[in-house]
Order: sequence, then C-alpha cells, then structure tokens
Amino acid sequence: MRSKHKTLIVRPVLSCMLTVCLIAGMMVFAEPVYGGAEFTTTAPFSNTGYSTYYHNGKYSGNLLVNGVDVSYFNSKKSNWVTAKSKGVDFAIMRVSFTYYGPKTLTTDYDSKFKTHFANAKAAGVMKGVYVFSQAKSAAEARKEAQYALKLLGEYGITPKDLELPVYMDYEYAGSSSSGRLYGINKTTATAAARAFCDEIRKAGFTPGIYACTSFFRSNIDASKLEKDIDLWCAQYYSRNQSDVNYSKWQYTSTGKISGILSTSDDKSVGYVDCNYWYINKNPNKSAIVEIYGVTDFNYTGSLIKPHFELYDGTKLLKEGTDYIIGGIRNIAKSSSGAYAYIKGIGSYAGYALVPITIDSGFAAHTGLNNCKDSAGRLIFGNAFKTKDVTSYLVKFVNEDGEEITSAYYEEGTAADAVAVPEAPVKAEDDEFTYEFAGWRSVNGEGIAQVTEAVTYFPEFTSTAKEPVVTEEAADPAETGETAQPEEPAVVNENEEVVQEESAESEEPVVQPEADLSEGSADQESGDDVITVEEDTRPGSVTETVVTNETVYDLNIGTSSYGGYVRNIPAGLTVDELLSGLAFREGYDGYSLAVISNKGVKRSGDTAVKTGMMLAVYKGSTLVGTADLTVLGDTINTRAANYLGRGTALAAAPAAVTTVKSTASKVTVPKASFKSLKARKKGFYVKVKRLSKSQVTGYQVRYSLKPNMSGAAIRNIGTTYKKDYKSIYKLKRKKYYYVQVRSYRKVNGKTYYSAWSSARKVRTK
Repeated sequence: MRSKHKTLIVRPVLSCMLTVCLIAGMMVFAEPVYGGAEFTTTAPFSNTGYSTYYHNGKYSGNLLVNGVDVSYFNSKKSNWVTAKSKGVDFAIMRVSFTYYGPKTLTTDYDSKFKTHFANAKAAGVMKGVYVFSQAKSAAEARKEAQYALKLLGEYGITPKDLELPVYMDYEYAGSSSSGRLYGINKTTATAAARAFCDEIRKAGFTPGIYACTSFFRSNIDASKLEKDIDLWCAQYYSRNQSDVNYSKWQYTSTGKISGILSTSDDKSVGYVDCNYWYINKNPNKSAIVEIYGVTDFNYTGSLIKPHFELYDGTKLLKEGTDYIIGGIRNIAKSSSGAYAYIKGIGSYAGYALVPITIDSGFAAHTGLNNCKDSAGRLIFGNAFKTKDVTSYLVKFVNEDGEEITSAYYEEGTAADAVAVPEAPVKAEDDEFTYEFAGWRSVNGEGIAQVTEAVTYFPEFTSTAKEPVVTEEAADPAETGETAQPEEPAVVNENEEVVQEESAESEEPVVQPEADLSEGSADQESGDDVITVEEDTRPGSVTETVVTNETVYDLNIGTSSYGGYVRNIPAGLTVDELLSGLAFREGYDGYSLAVISNKGVKRSGDTAVKTGMMLAVYKGSTLVGTADLTVLGDTINTRAANYLGRGTALAAAPAAVTTVKSTASKVTVPKASFKSLKARKKGFYVKVKRLSKSQVTGYQVRYSLKPNMSGAAIRNIGTTYKKDYKSIYKLKRKKYYYVQVRSYRKVNGKTYYSAWSSARKVRTK
C-alpha cells in the first residue's frame, strides 16, 4: 500500500515501510508452516518479482482470482478495459487516508478514487475500497471509517456497488520517530481494527482489514475479530507465511499490467500492487436461494455479462437490491474457467460462484420476450401445475349400486365437464318398468362448488320409483384417535393460567357429564370409536378422496435477457413436455421444439435435461427461446452454489445475562367454523384451517344446553391438517350446541385458545 503526503516525501518512506514488512516476515518464518501440501501457480503478470508462487495447501481447490489495488499513485488515465482483458478481475481502490505525521488525526480524500472507480466499474472489474489508517485508538478508527463512509455517500456508492469489502489498511508509515502509529500495542490496535469494522458493518458494507504479515502477527489478535471481517495479507515473497485466515494475498508492489499507467507520464505501463483472491467454490452448505439463467455464451472478444433470476421460494429477488453480479475471466474464450460471482446484499448473506462457458457454436438465446402477442402474453401457455391438489374419485353406479364407471377429477372441475356414461335401459323389474335418464350431483352442484367427497346418483324418469336423494357419504372411520376430556390449561410456576386472553377463556373446564347419545358404551368410556352405518340404498356410493396428487407447473417466465421454464420433473421426455404446452389462438405457422445448447433438435423420447432450450419457430425461423431447468437442478449441476439468507454478525458480542422466566405466554389463535351440518344421529363439523406455525390441532365440544353444561370434548385430529370430524350416536332430532377451539403444543406442553361462539345444529 502507498500512503499519500502533500510534501512529496512518500516514496522513500514507502520503500522503507515495504522493506520492514517483507524482512520481518522472512526473518520470523525461515520455513513456511502450512496445514497441507503447497501448490504452485505461475505469475499472472510481469515484473512481480517471482515467476512461480507457492500457495498454502488449505486453499487447494479454491478459485484463484487476479486483481490489483490502486490509489493516487496510479494514473486516472489508466485503461481499465485493457486491464480487464489482461486478467484484472478485481480492483480495491483507496477512497481516503490519514496523514502519518501530525499528532492530531488528519484525514483526506484520494483525488483519483472517483475516476478509478467509475472506469473500473464500466469495464466490468469487480470493486472494493480501502482506507489508509493511522488510528491510534478505537475512537480514531471510528472517525476514519465515518469519514470514508461520508465520501462514499457523496459519490453515490452503496453496498450494492461493491463486490468486495471496505478495508482498513493498517500499517506503519514514516520512521519510528515521525510515524504516529509506532509504539501502538496489540490490545489497542485490535480494538481499533474492530471499531473501524463496526462502523463499516453498521453502514451495510462488508468490513475487512489489510496488514502485512508482521503487523498481523505483532499488532492484531485475529482471534478477537468477528468472523465476518475479511483479512487481506501482504507479503512480497514467493510464499505468504502468515498464519491468519486471509482470503487475499498482496504479493508484489511492482507488477506491470497493460492498461495500468504510471502517474509520472500517464503513458507508460506503471508499477501496481498485485493480489490473489482465494474463493471457496462451494461455501454455502445450507443455502436457500435458487438461481436460474444462461451459462453458455458465444465468444465475441468482448465482455460477457451474465444475468440470472434468483428466487427465495417464490419471491423473485432484485438485482442491485438483494444481490450484485460480477464476472471472473469473462472475456477470454475457454471451455471452462469463467465464473459469475453473485454477492448477496442486505438480508442475503454470502455469495454464489456460478461456472459459465464462453466458446463458439451455442444457440442464440433470443428470449421469450420475442414471442408475445399484442397484449404482452406469451404466445403459448402450459397445462401443468406445481402444487399439491385434491382430486375426487367420482363413481357412477346403477340403481343396484353396481359401479358402471369411475374417474378422478381435480377440485375445481365443473359439473358439466364430468364424463357421464350413457344411460342404460332397464327391463322389467318386479312390477315396475322404468328407464334410466341421467345423473345428478349432490345438491345439484358441480365439483367446483363442493369441498368434500362428491357422489353422483342415478336419476329415474318413471314415477313408479322415486329418485334416490341421499346425503353426502359419511366420513371414513378414524383410526387411532381417542376422545379425551379437555386437558387443563398449562400452568406456570406461579400457578398462572396460560391461555388466550378472552372473556370466553374464563369458563371453567367442563368434563363430560351428560349422556349425549342414546346409550353408547363407547361414548361413555371416552373412546372415540366411530361406527359408520353402511348406506345400502340403491345408487349410493362412498367417494374416495385422493390428496397430494402431484401435477406440474412449468412456470414459464420472461426477462429482458431471455426466458426460463422451471421445475420440469426429472425423467420427463421431450414429447411429454411439449404435450403440456399449447399455442394461443391466432398463431398458425408457429411450432415448438426442444433443442440442445448447440441448437440441435432433440427427439421426442429424449429425456429433458437442464441446459436444453425450448425453441419457438415461425416456419423454419427461430424466433424465441427459453432455458429449461429440471426440478432440483436450478441453473446446472456442475459446481454452482447458492446464496443463503442471514444478517451480519453483531458488531461486538455483549455478555448475556440469563434470567429464569417466572411466567410464559403462548398465543394460540382462536378457531372458527367453516361448516356445521346435520347427520343422522349426529353432525359434521369443519373448522377454518390456521397456519401450521400457529396451531397443532383442533377440538370440538357439544352439549344439549346453551351454557355448554355437561359438554363432551373430542379431538378433531392429531395434526393441524385434519380440520373436520363427524360425531355420531347422538339423540335424534335434538338441538346440540357446538363450539370449536385450537390448541398448540410447545416443549411438551399443550396450550388452548378460548372456545368459539356456540352454534346449534339439529340432528336427523
């Protein structure tokens, strides 16, 4: 690093300072101490001092990225487009500095920062920032950070503009007699480093610390630094011998790179600091963000700018707000080695490293935005859905109860869409002769209007025999569920009732007292044994409800960079995929095909794979494409990793005093009725389902008396999904008063809501 002083005495001081860092590092470590076998790379730029560099074995398998750091000493006329083409993928730029001579803290701005930053950004170079520090205390370090943040704000630079951290460049400058930092002890320097990073973190930026090997060893206790602080270590040698967990290594200050010009004449290639950046290729073990996009690009000789769609569940994240994308080796032609670097912002933590290919012969990604009608709709839609659906088995039976035909229909199917079998003609039956005329749904409603099992019955035209009109089929018997009296509300150590605050919650718990049935022994014993009386009337049928029948939604999306078709089930063939897609009216002459990333059409029995494309043709001309993603693959299966959700670490972990709670409050939302229907000697109740995070299950209680005296209590289900129940063996043609409530189990204890308002139902 290079400090700046108005008196032009900087270069001799700089030479001394660099020598101190280098010699100190070499003297302390005669031999490198590494955790694993070294690996080597050749110098990426000229005049770096060594032709071969030895890397700590712990970085084996990481991606090595090449970059520079620049300041006032590098010409603002530097050509960053040329530098990027020569392999400069990142630049860390000085925004401000502290003078090393005055006793009073004196800060200043780097006059070339704005130009360096703007030109590097325009060239596609990833960006970071550093502050040359001479802080002698935590208070001074905070002032340095605040001054730098003020400058960034004035320049309009926010966390969305930086792929790399904001670093504190902490090092000695000047001589031991003139430099203000000399004499600082390890405790004070560590506190100052933490204070600087606290301020940077609070502003939403990622904090970092730069120092040479000897300064890290003698002046900073790395074990006291928060884990989100990035470490950047300098040692001008063929090896970095520091034992801190650095992610960047500044290995020379004399590199020469085409495009980075000298300050002296603005024409010649000048000296520049060069750095390695070690990036873990798969850091996120529990990531949640899915990434979709194009990863194969045609070589053009110019910068390739990847674009992606990122989803947190169903939420589409916004570039520049939730993440920023940088490029690594994204100019040169190569079959591998290029990457997109996606860095999370704000509540999205970490980064994703996505391999991309830059080569020749890939099919053009023209995008589905080229395939829309005048209303802005895609010219085709899909017939698949991604959700768990409820389907009903609809059986048609004759007057003897014999099945004629059956089929499954998804909830929402209209009654007139049900395939009705032809009406049979019956011969003489006893003394009656009649003809079968058609079918009639329960209550005259179609499947779209009901929420329970649907039964269709025969309808007869002969007046000699009345049409059969039955109720809906009885719910199947529930196994393993027992009726229980209401459990008492949980009490805490102070004997306080833990229950939802409500006037109704003041009612005492009433145990079953009265015989609400017609003498059922099971009812009295508390065992919730449900006997389903077989309905033997002609034409009746009990429907079978099938849940969680999976169908697929291809989720066709568009963007200015192309479209994506997501969530294709694994193993789906090309024919099966295309059969689920249909053109809108008025698009004669258009056709669909599945093509490889090289544009070759795939045969109908070929399995669809991630990386293929859905192609839209008008005649023989390709007019639109959408990248295909098989369910679970996201963008590819090569080496991509994904962002996670999270917040930055606390600036300074504080001591937490544990206080034993003497009372607890668990909120349980109140249940309500969805339906209450009379049954023969009973009733059917259904509650409005609440969120799984709020409740564990539901209960129902019923009584012959409005004040719920002698009420019996039954569990509706053992999981929150079970929201309906049939109660049998009650008295005929009697009014029963019914209430429902929800309950929640937390740490082995059960908490109840208040009972709902009572409704009454008259049994049949």
